[in-house]
Amino acid sequence: MCASKRRRKMCGEYRWRMLPRLIPLSSIILRIDIIYHIMLSRIEDKSSVVLKRPKKAEIILGADFLLKCQVSGKPNPNIIWYRNKFRLFGVPNKQLINGPRLRILNVSTGDNGVYSCRAENAAGTLDSFDNFILNVKGPNSPWLLEDGYTPYRLALKHQEARLDCPFEGASEIRWYSRYERLSNNSRHMIYPNGSLYFPKVRGVDEGSYRCHGLNEAKSEQYFTVELALSDLEDITSQSFEPRLVPNFPIVMPVTQPFEIKVFPPSGRPDPDYRWLDQNDRVIGTNGRIRVKNETTLFFENTQEMDSGNYTFVANNTWGERRKNVWVIVS
Repeated sequence: MCASKRRRKMCGEYRWRMLPRLIPLSSIILRIDIIYHIMLSRIEDKSSVVLKRPKKAEIILGADFLLKCQVSGKPNPNIIWYRNKFRLFGVPNKQLINGPRLRILNVSTGDNGVYSCRAENAAGTLDSFDNFILNVKGPNSPWLLEDGYTPYRLALKHQEARLDCPFEGASEIRWYSRYERLSNNSRHMIYPNGSLYFPKVRGVDEGSYRCHGLNEAKSEQYFTVELALSDLEDITSQSFEPRLVPNFPIVMPVTQPFEIKVFPPSGRPDPDYRWLDQNDRVIGTNGRIRVKNETTLFFENTQEMDSGNYTFVANNTWGERRKNVWVIVS
């Protein structure tokens, strides 16, 4: 059996036993054991897709370079490569793809762009975040000024945001969303310096944009910019182990160690987590009642005085999520 869940503790052997009635002509009880092995399809909970890259000083016109996409998962994830959000399928003697490895031969300005990779298996997909920007400088071609470039912008909904993509040697900067060229309207405007400005970011504005730098000879370079909205998942009763049951407490035996695990919500940016005690004070990592592994509430030696409401809190720039946990020691 295969369970596409993220909780690894479900892995292992499960035994189903059938015990039929006594057979009249025999005092032997027949027993049949059927063993299922559950294989968990997963991409590691805390893993990330990491792009291993060469030093930029080593990449010059005519050189070769290699990118490696590293991620762990079960079964082994399939790796897909992208340049400026367009999938790469490999080009003989130019782009060589070998699973998690991408080799670019004889680098030219035509290879410039943002390189990323995606890992896929039965558990889902995971994209690289710290992507590789190839930006070699060539004659008679615009050149991206990386110090002022924002490859990723995280914004709050209904707040302003600006995407910057300056070029040296460009007489014009154009912006595109998918295949549509953008122009000034009520949703966004392009500044004279080429920046794309959103006075009030909406949900439909989230996504990938391309900035194109063109010179008088119409030589062109383009790169992608991601606009993402800050968010934070909800905390539910299923986020805890043992699972919370509405209007019922978690009952802990007295004078015993006990822990309440949390499968924390994800968010953009990564949230901070904390536990609060019955008096809304932050619980630290030391003491009889403490926090382990960032999110697990651990009682070393439960006492009746530990009964009460505890609160798990997650927060980032989006805001805050919290969930009360009612505990009784008996």
